[in-house]
Amino acid sequence: MTRRIALAACAATLAWAASGATAQGPMGNLTPAQQQVLQGKVKAWQTFMKNNKHVMTVTQTLRAIGEMNKKPATALDKSQAKTILAALKPWTAKKVMTNDAALELSKAITRPLTERQLKVLASELSGGQGGGAGSGGGGMMGGRSTAGAGRSFDPASIPDPKPFNPLNPDSMPKSPFTGRAKQMLSELMGQLESRAK
Repeated sequence: MTRRIALAACAATLAWAASGATAQGPMGNLTPAQQQVLQGKVKAWQTFMKNNKHVMTVTQTLRAIGEMNKKPATALDKSQAKTILAALKPWTAKKVMTNDAALELSKAITRPLTERQLKVLASELSGGQGGGAGSGGGGMMGGRSTAGAGRSFDPASIPDPKPFNPLNPDSMPKSPFTGRAKQMLSELMGQLESRAK
């Protein structure tokens, strides 16, 4: 369950937490009190995800765009890249993306996509790419990390959910993966800039 939340909520934060728990087993070597804390964190993030499903969709769409560009058959062309870049850029400095704003942004960045590209997106939104809903849980758009393996895991270290902007990693709950989220976003924006020329 925690791994599923890692993808949809704020993967840069919760994948780190999930990897720590997974490294020691389903609930690790946690005490009853720690298990209660973990369950509380999971419930809080589930509620947050439910109330911000369009923000989660933006996160997954960004990952899908990265996947599209890996293959010539689905890579964005110049016009698509320019359109999507223009929609994303104004958001890179904002601290919060509301659910309603995320819905409008999702429409803007998916509108120029072809049918074949939309299939890649649909696969990502349904937890495809061969890994179920947990695949891609290690970063804003990346694979699940094992960074937690071999270290002590404290459920209390999982940040509480708060409104954030998936296009501004500095607005996300802090974790050891914040730097990775910044890198991945930078790579995507650079990719779009290059294709838009």
